[in-house]
Amino acid sequence: MAIMGISERGFLALMMLRRFPLLNYLPLKALKAQGDVRLNIHSGVAKELLRRSQGASTDGNDLLSRLLSAHSSDKISTDELMDHISMFIMAGSETTSQTLGYALWELAKNPSIQENLRKEIMSMPGTLAYDDIQSTSKLPYLDAVTRETLRFHPAAPYMERVSLKSDVLPLRHPLTTTSGRIISELPIEKGQTIIFPIHAIGRQDSVWGDGGSYRPERWLETLPAADALPTGWSHLLAFSDGPRTCTGYRLAIFQFKVILAGLIRKFRFHDTGAVIKNKVTSSMQPITVGEEHISPRLPVKVTLV
Repeated sequence: MAIMGISERGFLALMMLRRFPLLNYLPLKALKAQGDVRLNIHSGVAKELLRRSQGASTDGNDLLSRLLSAHSSDKISTDELMDHISMFIMAGSETTSQTLGYALWELAKNPSIQENLRKEIMSMPGTLAYDDIQSTSKLPYLDAVTRETLRFHPAAPYMERVSLKSDVLPLRHPLTTTSGRIISELPIEKGQTIIFPIHAIGRQDSVWGDGGSYRPERWLETLPAADALPTGWSHLLAFSDGPRTCTGYRLAIFQFKVILAGLIRKFRFHDTGAVIKNKVTSSMQPITVGEEHISPRLPVKVTLV
């Protein structure tokens, strides 16, 4: 929990809300704020998108067209349609902007990495084309910075899954419990909620050697053995894995690279010396030590190139 920036009290509160959903309806300030955000998106942005799409073709392959097609054929209700649209808005906006913020903060703290990235980007004449951004061979260091940021600062610090049946999970390495017992497998009960600490998994020293260091060069070197790495995109769990992999991960990666390249080409980012502690909500929230009363932010100084 420490590496994820979550306190024991916060973790227990999260588990209580999962175990007793009715607690979400208590008149608590934090819960009301979350509800207000959902309501604003649901009744504002989502409804406006739906209004603009009325009468439009539903034959497209984009997510909105597919949802509208499902709605018109009565496969999903209007409420379900609104919920889907709201989810895509929330999942596809804060995550990318937050990851960009962490990338700029890391580059500000590591000027040599920032300069290496700038040299590579400036070596490409004119405006970067789509193929330039997508190619790992044309901009390998930009790709390495992208992967390292997603390893070190995944937007979703954890994910949850519910076991559909009882099973036994074999462990790669034996573990010693708090009682001193050594176990080599973990029993999983049907209906049990399993939490995957993505943030901690990406920083394992046992896998990366220096997992606690931000070092893009690792992606240009020989990676650890494949059987020691997750099977998600680029051996990371930033976008989850399997049938529930983030549907917009390709767009998210493209957006990240385009915006980061544009910013690095025009601006330099400098460290302010601010100390940041991560706070876990549904995403990772950066809190400036000594300024906890201010909303989450990653302060850097910006100058022109």
